[in-house]
Amino acid sequence: MATDYKKSLNILRRQGYGGGFILKHRALLTLPIHPLDLVLGVVLAILLFGAWLLALPFVTQFWAIFLEYGLSALSLPDQVELVRYSAMDLYEFDFPHIELASGLPDFAAWWIATVVTVLVFVGSFFLPKNKVPLIYLVRFIAAVQGVSQVYFLLTPETFPYNLSGYIAGIMLAGLALITLIPLILGFTYNIFYFGLWKKLSLAILTMGHLIVLVPLQYLTQAYILHHSSLMFMPVLFVIFGLPLDIMVFIALYAWGMTWKQRRSSDLRGRRAAADREAHSPQDRRQERA
Repeated sequence: MATDYKKSLNILRRQGYGGGFILKHRALLTLPIHPLDLVLGVVLAILLFGAWLLALPFVTQFWAIFLEYGLSALSLPDQVELVRYSAMDLYEFDFPHIELASGLPDFAAWWIATVVTVLVFVGSFFLPKNKVPLIYLVRFIAAVQGVSQVYFLLTPETFPYNLSGYIAGIMLAGLALITLIPLILGFTYNIFYFGLWKKLSLAILTMGHLIVLVPLQYLTQAYILHHSSLMFMPVLFVIFGLPLDIMVFIALYAWGMTWKQRRSSDLRGRRAAADREAHSPQDRRQERA
């Protein structure tokens, strides 16, 4: 009796005003996870992580060569030094450091940057209304740069970062992100039933893309900051630094989720059966018809 009452109450709770069944929103639905896929995903993540640790010295050596060649091509001092790092006293590796300097903005540079920042912010109000994401991105960039303008007007001498330390720190952050990718994919992508080659392909594609992007990204920032001033470091860090690398990872992950899976699946997964059992009598008659 109690079971029938709860089932009837569940039906009434999900029934619309016209008698139809209210489907659960797709944001609340889940894909089924099979134990074998979960185990294989974890094992693959561990193997990829181990392979990455073996390849990491070659990657940092590639970064050092890339930075040295890039600095020379940009007519910048190509002083690249490999510094020894230790990760929790368990893993040691060499990491490239560059020797570049950037100074504080002079009076004219500060005023030019301030005028441009204000014009960019005001100009965002004249963008088409259907470009809402772009509008807010432009305003956010102007806001970050505006805060930097105020800081370098009031207390520029207290700015705690230099160009060489910033480039080294942010590249280390990029390296940490690449290192975590096998583990992140192992617990978020590999647990679904994509084929082994697709799981490997997404990991290699994502890590390979960032291996090339990170040194190019911060070589560009080094060039900008060396020829301008430290006043632009905050906006380069907040907008075009590690968040950009994370967005690249998210974009490639989203693309990978659109790949055809090894077995067809009901998007609603295990919850779908419970939803179908809770259908109203009218819905069940329509389904049989």
